[in-house]
Amino acid sequence: FTNRLNVRKGAWQLEMTSFEDVAEDKGMPPSKPSEVEIGHHAGSFTKLIYTDDYSNPVIRESSKMNRWMGLSAAMIMMGCNGLTYTYAVYSEYIKKQLHYSQELADDLGAAKDFGSFFGLVSGLCYFLFPPWVSVLIGALMHLLGYSVILFTLTGKIKTSFWFLCFSSAVATGGDNFVDTACIMIILESFKGNKGTAVGILKSQLGLSAAIFVTVYEAFLESKVVNFLSLITVVPSVAYCGLAFLIRPYSCSEEETDQSDVNQRFRLVSIFVIILGTFLMGVMTLQEAFDLKDMTQKFFATSMLLIMGAMFVVPLMEKPLERLRSAVATLFPAVFGLDKVLHHKSVSKTDSDEEMDGEGVPLRPLHEGSSEHGNPVLKEDEGPFAESGVQEDPDTLFPSVWQTLLGINFWLITFVVASGAGSGLAIMNNFAQIGKAVRSDAADAFVGIISIWSCFGRLVSGYGSDLMLKAGYSRPICLLMSQTAMFICCLLLSTGSTLFLFIGSAAVGLAYGSYWTLAPTIIAEVFGLRQVATLYKLLGLGPTICSYILSAKVMGYLYDKESLYYQKQHAEVAEENSCYGRRCFEFGLLSLASVCFVGVVACFWFAYRTKKIYSRLGHVHSAN
Repeated sequence: FTNRLNVRKGAWQLEMTSFEDVAEDKGMPPSKPSEVEIGHHAGSFTKLIYTDDYSNPVIRESSKMNRWMGLSAAMIMMGCNGLTYTYAVYSEYIKKQLHYSQELADDLGAAKDFGSFFGLVSGLCYFLFPPWVSVLIGALMHLLGYSVILFTLTGKIKTSFWFLCFSSAVATGGDNFVDTACIMIILESFKGNKGTAVGILKSQLGLSAAIFVTVYEAFLESKVVNFLSLITVVPSVAYCGLAFLIRPYSCSEEETDQSDVNQRFRLVSIFVIILGTFLMGVMTLQEAFDLKDMTQKFFATSMLLIMGAMFVVPLMEKPLERLRSAVATLFPAVFGLDKVLHHKSVSKTDSDEEMDGEGVPLRPLHEGSSEHGNPVLKEDEGPFAESGVQEDPDTLFPSVWQTLLGINFWLITFVVASGAGSGLAIMNNFAQIGKAVRSDAADAFVGIISIWSCFGRLVSGYGSDLMLKAGYSRPICLLMSQTAMFICCLLLSTGSTLFLFIGSAAVGLAYGSYWTLAPTIIAEVFGLRQVATLYKLLGLGPTICSYILSAKVMGYLYDKESLYYQKQHAEVAEENSCYGRRCFEFGLLSLASVCFVGVVACFWFAYRTKKIYSRLGHVHSAN
């Protein structure tokens, strides 16, 4: 059947519906005049619904199973998805247990990043099977990969170095499968708020390392083996338990209330900022004072309560209005909020009407679907849509092959590879960088990077949407991130302990922003249909770059300086250790040079896409 089949004055409409939705629909009065159901083996079926009015097709969505529940589930899963950034917690333990040099430890750290190669397969899997299949495959890969690392370090199995590298890549590859499914579903479910939605989702990934480190230090006696057990089991259980919620969702008329959408996004963002600030405060106290076990457990429990509230907020309808009403009811005489807030609510109703979450007018969007019902946009949301000409959707954006033959994709790939690759190289070596300047705060640095990575993902999503509305292109934000990473490398190369804390925060901020901006820019420049493939292909760049910069540049230079240090201090030198600014100075300056070339490339990319974003800005202002 075609998407719509005209029958005199009525119309047939294709609608993807789950079995759960149908169970609830049975209590509803029958549609007029008839419905036809066509089964699929993938756990969903297509429902043909006849309507008398062609312009107002029947849209049915379960009141319990909607896109907000999908967002909440995706947030939880992404909160378990950033554990590749915790390598600094156990890298020193691996060196001691397995007697590795710094270069071998860096090779293992880079190997986990090669799990992004599985991202290409995850993109294909998403289009061939339902999203929950990708999530379950990711859960299995994560469990198997980290189990091999855990059993190797506990002595239960003996593996070669290269098999350990492969297992590390498999574990990270599993997280890539989950990431692909979550990102694609959220991009489709919140088309008018892509930047904000992806920013919120990626902020959870940024916080995941800090969350797990906090739980580890509070409840697991700070034993590295216990930490590895935690990151092996918990994410796998979360992925399996929530996989059924990662699926295509239609948007009901009630869910197009933009005042409600705005309130949910704003309150979730507030909770993310509260959680990040809370974790930052806890880590500052841990560094300043010797906190007792009960105090750490109190902080960890408080963190989990804040997280629980953050995951529930998207499920609440108009949460800010409920909060205002509660405050006005409790304290009307003291603050007089009942009248003030009512006035603000009324005045915003008209301005929010028919606007998206960032104040950008909504435009009609048409969906297609891949096999098994995974949503794929028909590209009329792109920068050429303002012409009003009805074109073949496949001609509005280049194909994947045409994109790969052009220069724009390779420019943004190089920018992200140089910037995010340098960030990964720094993160993989942060334990040794801290040790070189005689700082014992490796766990704190991991937490700081994680928290500021969350802020970077959140701010870059919301901020780039605002800049786009103001007439600036999104690649300008990417240029700012690349410049920040360049400055970070220079600061860290000074060897100052103060700059270690400032630099770790700045590295996290810049690094996190890449992973919110990249998929959004790809969707706008190359089309949403290409995102799954191009985003994962772009993700290979940082992996390759981080391997070269981490293992073959920083690791090699560290080992060279380590040999020199041991010759000079033979009586006190530890095995494979180096102390002093020189240990990482030249390596970090090399990273700064690569980032500077990335700044130039990003400026060129922003210039080349200026016309595309000017058209996109014209669409927003015209509407």
